[in-house]
Amino acid sequence: MEKKEISILGSMDYSTLLQQIVATNAINKSKLTKKQVEEIELDSKKREEIRVRKAKVINNICPDCEGKLSRGKKEKKLNYERTWKCNSCEFSFKSNGEKVI
Repeated sequence: MEKKEISILGSMDYSTLLQQIVATNAINKSKLTKKQVEEIELDSKKREEIRVRKAKVINNICPDCEGKLSRGKKEKKLNYERTWKCNSCEFSFKSNGEKVI
């Protein structure tokens, strides 16, 4: 018995497929309510803020006061995650930019 290969795309080329995907995405976005759009925008802003804070910690810059961070020890109470301490504002941060209390 021979197995036949079935093309998922059929006779469509990639540009047509891409146009259909973009059109479907636009239709789905138009169906969202204002509240849903605001929630999506707020979520993306939060993700961007977290990304920026994490990048600053990686570059030894305090995400709060723009001061210099000193590398701290790996703490047992934080599941052995490294902390970074600011020389200016005396706060400590995890590697992902979260403030340690």
